[in-house]
Amino acid sequence: MTDEETGLLTLRTTAYRYTVAPEGDPEPLLRWEFVRFPANPDAAWCRHHFQGPIRLGIQNREGDEANLNRRHLPTSGVATEDVLRFCIADLGVQPLIDDWDQQLRL
Repeated sequence: MTDEETGLLTLRTTAYRYTVAPEGDPEPLLRWEFVRFPANPDAAWCRHHFQGPIRLGIQNREGDEANLNRRHLPTSGVATEDVLRFCIADLGVQPLIDDWDQQLRL
């Protein structure tokens, strides 16, 4: 977008999707998403959200067990660096470089 008075440009994220999936499996176990303009403009779910096949231990009004694949757990914006840090520090993924922590802090 361009500011008409100053001519300065503004960069806006319109969507992102980060996923964690087993190798060779098309279905992600975890995903962080942002959708600025959903296909249904009346959609009421949170634009920044987290989803995954995680059972919540509660039932919805219809008696179905709720899980995070059908719900949109709100988050703030999620940076690529945060997902990389989660994969390395919490999931034990082998980093490609030894100084990964320092590089992610730049």
